[in-house]
Amino acid sequence: MLQESDLKVQLNQIRERLGEHDAQLNGIYEAIENLLDDKADKQIARDRKRIGFRPDE
Repeated sequence: MLQESDLKVQLNQIRERLGEHDAQLNGIYEAIENLLDDKADKQIARDRKRIGFRPDE
């Protein structure tokens, strides 16, 4: 009986740690996605033809 309760405690601790890690990993994935989106937006802006007044023309 004592070993069974120890196993339950250990399993609960593992579940708590995994839950924390999942939350941290989700935050990291979201940050990476935001960086990639920003990089793609900058690339699109750089590749398009500029419009407007140009004093040297």
